[in-house]
Amino acid sequence: MHCPPSCLRFYIRCCGAPGHYHHSCRWTPWVNYYDEYFNWYVPNYNYLAGIYSVHSNSHEDRHFRFLYCAKY
Repeated sequence: MHCPPSCLRFYIRCCGAPGHYHHSCRWTPWVNYYDEYFNWYVPNYNYLAGIYSVHSNSHEDRHFRFLYCAKY
């Protein structure tokens, strides 16, 4: 089964709360290769703010990058 173009990529960016804003944010490099198990943990004193993923039809899998920001 092939993924239609609409599912090849997705991007999620979390919103802020009143009085709280994202700062000192960084994207990870790709944290996995296709067909590979992975674990990724948000570094200490940071929080997850976004996810970026790309799908491969030939692998029927995704690889990921994560956006994390410093807590203050």
